[in-house]
Amino acid sequence: MTAITLAILIAAFGGPTTMSTTFEHDGKTIRAIAPAAGVTTSEMVLAEGIFGIAAVTKAAAAAYALQVEGAWRFPAVDGEDWEPGTPLYADFANSRLSTDETVGPNVGVAEQAKASSATEGVARLIPTARLASTDVVANDSDDAAADGVAIYAWPMPSGLCELRFVSPTDTDSFIPDDVGADGIIVVDSDTAAGGAQLYIDEDAAVPLRCNNPHGVDLWVPTQGGRLLQVKHSATPATGAVPLFLDEDVAAADRLQFVSPTNTDAAVRTAYRSAHAV
Repeated sequence: MTAITLAILIAAFGGPTTMSTTFEHDGKTIRAIAPAAGVTTSEMVLAEGIFGIAAVTKAAAAAYALQVEGAWRFPAVDGEDWEPGTPLYADFANSRLSTDETVGPNVGVAEQAKASSATEGVARLIPTARLASTDVVANDSDDAAADGVAIYAWPMPSGLCELRFVSPTDTDSFIPDDVGADGIIVVDSDTAAGGAQLYIDEDAAVPLRCNNPHGVDLWVPTQGGRLLQVKHSATPATGAVPLFLDEDVAAADRLQFVSPTNTDAAVRTAYRSAHAV
């Protein structure tokens, strides 16, 4: 190759200085923080919505390597057949993979066939996980209005919204879900009342509602990557009652309303893809 030809190729396709400067790493292993129970080598883990296999054993709050790609041998359900490409779901309660989509998030596909009688199978991890729904509980309290403060939805780009309230202690409030795996943040703001007040209809399929000025439903992101739907209604108080936050009680009891039937209400989170990065 002559010097002239090389110069032409460099001019046409760029030399080494044109390589991407945004690449971080190959994404096969990421850094995660161990939960309260810690993690054990080869354990299935869902860390902030990202599924993987713990590479080491670590105690609570310690950093560890989470392997999020590759093919792995997993415990499997006796009685289930796998074919290459069969979608597989994480059954965390039994530390195994299953073809039953109701047990947990879709975390991989079968790489090899598995006979019905086999109790192990080889699966290839996929880079997204469909998170199982959980509930955020609104608690019935006759003193909800007296003890708590109103909550408001503030729309953000892409249909998301932030929940805000005027905290008596100038503190954000965390509301966990019913299994302690996720939760939402209600942000303290002195101007919270400039948003759309939140109401709850305990009989509705989507209990939360507000009058969104943009005229569309809103979605509150949870810490773990799920979404909590807030239904748009031009008349949100019709058939519904205000939702309040009492920060002086246990975190799981902070959402309160005066239930017409004296019953707590479960607000279901929705599925959302959690991307490994």
